Amino acid sequence: MLIAALEPVVRGGENPGASLPWLLTSMIIVCIALTEEINMSKRDSEVYSKYKASAPFMFPVPSFISSIIIAPIRILLKKSQPEKGKELIATFVVYAVILILLSLPFALLHWPPGIGWSNWPAYIPGAI
Repeated sequence: MLIAALEPVVRGGENPGASLPWLLTSMIIVCIALTEEINMSKRDSEVYSKYKASAPFMFPVPSFISSIIIAPIRILLKKSQPEKGKELIATFVVYAVILILLSLPFALLHWPPGIGWSNWPAYIPGAI
């Protein structure tokens, strides 16, 4: 989200920075991918478990980073991934709250200045 906030916008537009809709959309995409994981595990458990052991979930990240990312769910669910609908909803809520809390200092401090975290869309008197 920070990288998106710092990127220039073409044709003189304004960059809204990181926002709650962007966060929720990203979280929904991850939940859809987790739903597919659950469905594939149910459909072809043996074959899919072999594949799953050899491939990363979404992005290839080092194992220590992966273990940090899944730590909240491992603590909450006592396993590394949700396996049911209610667990998936709990996963969504936990990570959404964590990411919102992590972004609060930036929103409250209006950092980075002038990029549009808090003043987008800009109000221009007389413009329609």
